[in-house]
Amino acid sequence: MVSIPTDQHDNMLGVIILLGLGGLVMKSQLSLVGSVLGWSGVVVCLVSALVKLTGSYYLFGAESQSVFIGGIGLTVAGILAKVEASNR
Repeated sequence: MVSIPTDQHDNMLGVIILLGLGGLVMKSQLSLVGSVLGWSGVVVCLVSALVKLTGSYYLFGAESQSVFIGGIGLTVAGILAKVEASNR
């Protein structure tokens, strides 16, 4: 067994504490990313639906249906990020 000097032991304890706090920071960042993705997906879906209701089939050079599906994908990615954050 290797003996660790006291000053190095204190430094290792600090690193362990920081790693534990890093998990909390990562959880809040993941939750924030999930919220941003989810709400941006909702906005993209709403804009795409409004464009479709006005009778235009294209939005930013792409079909509005494709943009709507992209919004659904953003929303699902946001949901998955939030679920992952809640499981940590």
